[in-house]
This record gives sequence, C-alpha cells and structure tokens, in this order.
Amino acid sequence: MSIGLGVLLELRSEPSRSPEQPHAAEPSWRFADGRPAHPYGPRDAERAIIRLRGAPSTLAVVWRTGDAELATGQGLILWRRAADSWRAVYSRRLNRRKYAHARIYKADLTGDGRQDVLLEEDQGGTAACGTWRVLAPEAAGVRQVFRRSSCETWYTARNGTLLVNEPVGPCPQTGGAIHCFGGRRLHRLKWNGERFERTSTRVTCYRDNLDPRNQCRRRQA
Repeated sequence: MSIGLGVLLELRSEPSRSPEQPHAAEPSWRFADGRPAHPYGPRDAERAIIRLRGAPSTLAVVWRTGDAELATGQGLILWRRAADSWRAVYSRRLNRRKYAHARIYKADLTGDGRQDVLLEEDQGGTAACGTWRVLAPEAAGVRQVFRRSSCETWYTARNGTLLVNEPVGPCPQTGGAIHCFGGRRLHRLKWNGERFERTSTRVTCYRDNLDPRNQCRRRQA
C-alpha cells in the first residue's frame, strides 16, 4: 500500500484527540528527548498519515509545506505509542528540490509481524532518481535496514519480499536517447535476520535479438 501527499490529506489542523482513541483524553506528543512536539509536522503542512500494524502502536506521517510543484519543506515522522503519550522515534527532513516528492509504503519486510516503512524520496527529475529506505520498527525504536540510491529503478514490497526492478543493457535503437535500455532486471530480496539478500534474478529483454544472459546486448550471429 502506498500513500503520497495529495492522496490522504486528513487532519489538516491540530487534532484534539488521539487518532487511535478519539474519545480518550488527549495524549502528549514529544520528541525522544522529551521536548513537546506538534504531532503532524508544521501546523500549516499537508500530511499523509498511516497506522502500522503490530505492537506497539506506530504512526507514520509524511508532511509537506508549499505546493505540489515546489515544496518548501518535507519530512517524515514515526510516532510510537507509550502509555498516555506518543514519542517520535524517527524524524527526517526530506529534499526540497522542485517537483521532488516522498511516498511511503507499508509492508512487513522483516518477517517479525510488524509493518515496516518503505520510504521513497524522489528527486523530481525525469530519470526517477532518488533514495529508497526500509525503516523497521523495533521494541527500542526504529532501525534503517536498507538504503539505496538509484535512477530508473522501481522498488516494490510484495508478500514479504523486496522487489528491485532496474534497467539493463544499452539502448538497442540506433541513435537512441536517454531512458532507453535493452531490458529490465528483477531482483528478489529477502530479509535473513541481518540484511536483505538476493534470492533470485530474472532478466527480460525488450527485443528477441537481445541476449538476457549477456546484459540484453545483441546476440552474436
């Protein structure tokens, strides 16, 4: 499941109740060092909010100030419920380039029964360059267990597996321009308890005369 800013823009003003217990007394919201915090980023920000399944309760909030074309500020906050308060266990300001955006996807990629966050930070260019992270909630907080920067590459969470779909091979068309490749290479990554390891790779070339065993280059006559 993915949620990007502009898709779920709820709670635009400061809530008076906990989003998980709307009829309960208002909890306190604090940073890890105890300082008071506004729960959903700057007060004038748009935000997308999701709940992550698994104990303890965790909220993921992506916020943005400015407009869709030029964000003046973007960030991600992960909140952990503890008794009558919420604590920020992860906070990160994201890039502010023109057309840059952030998306969060939720899935259990580490196999511990808790939903993790797959964070996409797109730089906003035509080559889909950016950085992808997997943030795993743990008993003591949140741990970054995966980070990769790339272009023209797509990352997907499916059935506990991290799929990485990347371009492969030179452009087969004479005079081919940018964003042209011989095919795509799909890696399947699984968490082994310490890191993500590749379990399989499949190469698909765009033309029959390209060899998937040779980086989608032209087959030898």
